[in-house]
Amino acid sequence: EQDEAFRHVVLARSRRCQLDKGEPLFFAGDSAGGLYGIASGSLGAYLQRPDGEPLLGHIHRPGAWLGEGPAVSGDRRSLSVVAMESSELLQIPRVLINQLEAEGLGIQARLAQLLWAGQKIAFGVITELLIPEAPRRVAAVLFRATGYGELDAGHADGFALTQTQLAQMANCSRHMVNRTLSRLEQSGWIAVRYNRVRVLDAKALTAFAYAAD
Repeated sequence: EQDEAFRHVVLARSRRCQLDKGEPLFFAGDSAGGLYGIASGSLGAYLQRPDGEPLLGHIHRPGAWLGEGPAVSGDRRSLSVVAMESSELLQIPRVLINQLEAEGLGIQARLAQLLWAGQKIAFGVITELLIPEAPRRVAAVLFRATGYGELDAGHADGFALTQTQLAQMANCSRHMVNRTLSRLEQSGWIAVRYNRVRVLDAKALTAFAYAAD
């Protein structure tokens, strides 16, 4: 969504890195670092409960950026981020962020756009968790966890997503998730394979998730 000149500079001067499934990118409490963009794969963002147990809050898919808060404020990381599958990333170190701003490329304004995008995701999470009926809540979280319909959902493998992950994000039991996925698949709105989900009818899925009755 950025202009061509800015994209060219970022791609030429940023770093490429690879994460294996289960490999952490950073942990809550780590010092501020750079900004990361997802080229392929997916990353899970975990929050810390007061008792210290990590809870999966969101799954970031290709096109998403992470780490913009500490990159702007210099604060320590507030989330732990782990690769949900083999993933390719683009890293913009903090020193490069400062250089790009000094060169007049306006990266701080672009970072503000990312902050707003992250805030909208947080608003969405709150809205979903306020849905009282568990099956509709699962459907809403499923739509978010597979990229809000913005990514190609028609490829054969679908999106990497387990029932346990979906249950944690939707704040319900794995049994409820299993029943709901079966119901959604029977309706023809999704296709489920082992630890994979394809969204076949995003419009019907969201209509069910956010229905008033």
